[in-house]
Amino acid sequence: MGGVSVQYDFDVDAMASGQPTFPELPDLAAPGDTPAALACTATGPGTIPPASAAPWPAPPVRLEIKRVRVNRRLRGLGVEL
Repeated sequence: MGGVSVQYDFDVDAMASGQPTFPELPDLAAPGDTPAALACTATGPGTIPPASAAPWPAPPVRLEIKRVRVNRRLRGLGVEL
């Protein structure tokens, strides 16, 4: 079966130092699908730039599905693009 390649990038320096990359994690959101829980915030570790900050519009991407297989053992689909 051909197809999908997965790559993992590890922070080897952080692993060697024995110190966590993020020593303090943010609090988890309250449970529930309330509008307040699902709302986006402008605070946090990063900021999403406005669409006007993009230097040019991104070109459209065309994906072609070459093959789809059902994997009953894994209860999933294998999709080759």
